[in-house]
Amino acid sequence: PLDRKPVELATLLHDAARDHRSVAAEKKVDLAVEIDQQVGVINGDARRLRQVIDHLLENSLTYTPKGGRILLHAEGD
Repeated sequence: PLDRKPVELATLLHDAARDHRSVAAEKKVDLAVEIDQQVGVINGDARRLRQVIDHLLENSLTYTPKGGRILLHAEGD
């Protein structure tokens, strides 16, 4: 079951990026993060949302060649 609560999306995204930076550095991949200040709170399951972001970043790190760039970008309100 989903545990829907208010989730600070910017914090969730920054935390996910921080947790993947070491792998990016090992692979010599630039992990860029651009989170708009307008990104606020959403209603959702923080654990499930984090799983989705982690999977996207893991796949990006797996398939981005050495010297490549990954951009984690969020905007909106």
